[in-house]
Amino acid sequence: MRFLLFTVLVLLLAACDSQNNKGQNPNPNPNPNPYLIIEGHDPLKNLKSKALTKEIDDVEEINELINQIKALSRFPDETIFCPNDNGVNYDLKFKNIFNDTVVNVTATGCQQVKYNNEVYWAMEPQGNQFRSYLLKVLDLSEGEFSGVKE
Repeated sequence: MRFLLFTVLVLLLAACDSQNNKGQNPNPNPNPNPYLIIEGHDPLKNLKSKALTKEIDDVEEINELINQIKALSRFPDETIFCPNDNGVNYDLKFKNIFNDTVVNVTATGCQQVKYNNEVYWAMEPQGNQFRSYLLKVLDLSEGEFSGVKE
């Protein structure tokens, strides 16, 4: 009988504990400051040896990237003929700023910037120097950024 009571008590305590932890984030973000994680994706494995993941915590750089992204022109609806696309792209994951938006930048082809279900044009001259600023932030050459072997 004691064993049965003990088992019921343990089950009740476990149920109460699981109820108390509902809605709590088990891994709260320890960094409340704005930062940006940039992850490169290279499906054809063309990128040079530079790291494909970089974290930026310079708020001025982050704000400048946001301003440049917001200034991009929408990608045209009509048919566009673009250069070859090797699939290299970058996810810009804004944290604690820009509504935690994830922006995808394609490095080749039409050089699009995608976020909030919209597509923008980063190819020059429509890109208004967005790419060159992103290359500076990443400390990559055009060839390294695009996945072209130099």
